[in-house]
Amino acid sequence: MIESLNRLKTWFRKPRVRVAFPQKIAPVASAQELENAEIQLERTFPELLRRIYLEVGNGGFGPGFGMLGIGSGHKNALDLDLVQFYKVLEQQDESWPKWLTPLVDWGCGSFTCLDFAGGALQRYIPNFYGSDEEEGNDLFLPEEESLSSYLARWLNGEELNRPKALEAHQHGSGKSEV
Repeated sequence: MIESLNRLKTWFRKPRVRVAFPQKIAPVASAQELENAEIQLERTFPELLRRIYLEVGNGGFGPGFGMLGIGSGHKNALDLDLVQFYKVLEQQDESWPKWLTPLVDWGCGSFTCLDFAGGALQRYIPNFYGSDEEEGNDLFLPEEESLSSYLARWLNGEELNRPKALEAHQHGSGKSEV
């Protein structure tokens, strides 16, 4: 997986490469940045994610608008890195699942989160039509069992903009897509 991701450094430098969203692999994170992020989040990063940050790049590539970086790495549209974004979510929403950490930004308030303990990924999708006082206003959909399989799908060219669980839900509900 790391070798495949490292090949992206060359691939993204080629002017003929076009992706759905502009992406640039940020320089690798330092061991100190990784340690600081783990201390601030009070959790250990999964081994694959550690290696990605230390050997491939500090975010800026991957599905959507790219993986969020840590410290000096890739930031989202609000200029927040992974740790800062998690802290904002935690402060703004006391019901935010503490085990989920935002990892991939999809824009429009939607992002893919990684469960650092279990390794699965979930897509957070805000409900813009409900009121803030409604419980269950937002949606968390299972997206993938592991970071490795998620990135493998992306490297194989799969479109990941719609979680499989959303597709299954829409097809099962009898709704037709236009």
